[in-house]
Amino acid sequence: NPQILKYLSASAPIGRNVDKFKDYNNTKRSQNGVLYITENTNAYISAYVKQEIELSTHTLFIAQL
Repeated sequence: NPQILKYLSASAPIGRNVDKFKDYNNTKRSQNGVLYITENTNAYISAYVKQEIELSTHTLFIAQL
């Protein structure tokens, strides 16, 4: 799917302050308000974040299902 590849490419917008879903319309909101992708996905998981660990380029989330 060309639209999905646009978001996975090296030229995709990056950073914490970038709305990566701005022009992507294949999403819905779950009952608890989480945005999830509805196209080319098998499932989604919602969990409670228990801890956030800042790494050099990413944040690692430790969560409880």
